[in-house]
Amino acid sequence: MTAARSADIAGHPLLAELSAGAVDMFDVAARLEASGVSDRTAKGQHGRSDVFALAADLHGDRPTAAADAPRRNQPSGLAEAFRRALLLVGGVLLAAALLDHLTVAPALVWVAGVTAWVGGQASAAISWNRLGLGQRDLGLRRGCGAALLMLAAAVAVPLAAPGLTEQRLVAVAVCAGWTAYACAVSLLVCSGRTGAALVTVGGGTLVVGMAEVLGDGWWAGTLPVVVVLTTTLAVVLLAVRRVLRAGLPAVPDRADWAAAAPAVAQAALLALSLVLLLRTVPQEGTSPLVVASVVGAATADPAIALLRARLRAAAARVYALADAARHARRAALIAAAGTALVSAVAAVGVVVAVQAGFPSWPAIVGPAAAYTALATTSAALTAFGAPAKAVVTAALAGGYAISALFSGVVAVVAVFPVCLIVAVGLLMHRISDPRVVA
Repeated sequence: MTAARSADIAGHPLLAELSAGAVDMFDVAARLEASGVSDRTAKGQHGRSDVFALAADLHGDRPTAAADAPRRNQPSGLAEAFRRALLLVGGVLLAAALLDHLTVAPALVWVAGVTAWVGGQASAAISWNRLGLGQRDLGLRRGCGAALLMLAAAVAVPLAAPGLTEQRLVAVAVCAGWTAYACAVSLLVCSGRTGAALVTVGGGTLVVGMAEVLGDGWWAGTLPVVVVLTTTLAVVLLAVRRVLRAGLPAVPDRADWAAAAPAVAQAALLALSLVLLLRTVPQEGTSPLVVASVVGAATADPAIALLRARLRAAAARVYALADAARHARRAALIAAAGTALVSAVAAVGVVVAVQAGFPSWPAIVGPAAAYTALATTSAALTAFGAPAKAVVTAALAGGYAISALFSGVVAVVAVFPVCLIVAVGLLMHRISDPRVVA
């Protein structure tokens, strides 16, 4: 202990024991809170504004010196978040262009979409988990191993699914290609190598768009299919090249699958919720609802990056002044609720833009906004290291979708507000202390 500690707490035996050998003021604060010392105790018994101020005194920190020290700017990750968002939107546009030129049953589209969603999440979760342990190369190898297993499942599912007898080969090709693309993008994102993939997908989207604008001709039916297949293969090869630099693919172990389980459950629940919601809207509203959900999710990714940057700034200010930290945390909580709002507004904007000429578009706005807000909050919880809470939020989206099957009005007016309050409450609880996610 140092001379900066005040006399009234220097001789307190419990406080002295708790602060002995502490690494920093945060270590002391954690010990104080674990022993039952609250902000009220710190203020009433020790004359300090809160636990952080008491911990700073016990450890002998000097807030003014810390405040005067130069701050190290940390990257916000916003640029990478935008790249991920553009990859997500570009991939969906290419998939839509391909399906538009293939005569496939709706059941095949949902089987392919769910398989790819679950496969990409499983591969990403395994890679991110190993990356967090400082094992980036091993994470990429095992993430690739998981991708190969999910690719095998993507081939097997259409073969076993009923109702696809006449389109079995097409079903296998679509499911395998979609899953391969999703897993490849996940591996590239985890390795921080999305630049080349974004250029490839952007170029493919541009060519397909030009072919659609030019209208009739040999290119109208053939060129989009060729471009989509070529773009998918190019992205997969980029991911394979990146993985091979780390080594050969490896089979995930039990710990890897345990880390992937919440992500798989989350993806399965959200996919099931979306499929259920699609049954509640008019036929012409299914595509706008899917596009709105994707755009909302893409919008949320940069919003999550901004929120993370704000939390980091809040954590840095803890050194300067506990009151400033509280103000920053309060602002972060408002931003957390705003993340769901931004994604919902983006989804509504897409529906209005696409369906403005159809009388049924108001019936799509509610489900689009509600589903996107819950899915985005679930994604934010995953991003901030709360996978169990993310699964709970995904289950709330499922509950909302089930209620929408019986009554759309009741689902939007009564069920959705309760689900959103619980979901945002879980997110707020997670980020109430900015040090947790900084």
